Amino acid sequence: MPDADLLAFCEFGTLLRHAPGQNKLEPIDTGNLPYGNLVGLAGNMDAGWYVAVQRNNEVTIYHSARLERGEWNQVRSEKLGKWLLNQDTWFWLRDIGTGFAYTSTKATLHRYDYASGQWSERAMPDRRVDAMRISGSGMWSLITQGYGPFAITSRDAFVSVNQGQTWQEVTASHIPLVQRTDGTLLRFESSLMSDTTLHASSDMGKTWTLVDAKPKSRELTPLKSGAILGKIMRWSVPAQFEISNDGGKSWTAESMK
Repeated sequence: MPDADLLAFCEFGTLLRHAPGQNKLEPIDTGNLPYGNLVGLAGNMDAGWYVAVQRNNEVTIYHSARLERGEWNQVRSEKLGKWLLNQDTWFWLRDIGTGFAYTSTKATLHRYDYASGQWSERAMPDRRVDAMRISGSGMWSLITQGYGPFAITSRDAFVSVNQGQTWQEVTASHIPLVQRTDGTLLRFESSLMSDTTLHASSDMGKTWTLVDAKPKSRELTPLKSGAILGKIMRWSVPAQFEISNDGGKSWTAESMK
């Protein structure tokens, strides 16, 4: 956007923008957007903006031609409900450039195309979805529950390189895989008896190499430059970030005001 190079959204209807050259986030007037927790944002200046608002166990997607002081109209709504053994269900909406896609724990993928204004559905692994991530490279990643008597505690990972048309099971993981600009996959591995470790694969998950035996970050964002931005998970604020220029082998702290 002309007045924003970054948008942020979170609980209680909060929508923020970062103006180029500024050192703080400014609130956006959301107009007549109904109150709730904002759990998804997609769009652009031409297609307009789509916001997913969650209230209790229902998520509603709204559209407005403009973001500031928007005039929002309901597009569709999804009931989340409960999973087996009364487990909570989750919702993810991700911008994919030409449109957006969303799914929930119930594992049906819905895709919307900006140009045609058409919806489509795509098959996903027939399992409970616990996390979804889209890398800057365009690769989609899912974390699902496994099968069998330990399904609740076991996790499997799937990736798609064609926007969800087909899925490839890669390996067990508890955090969605990410892909660097050179095609390398990154994943975390942990167990009850060992610390979390970071691994890399250059052959789409066939073989893995240990990269970092004690990574501080638990959320990675590969940058277009080839570097990796890591977010160190902590309960206190401000957040801590670090960056790696050698594929995750070494990290340098980034200051955060």
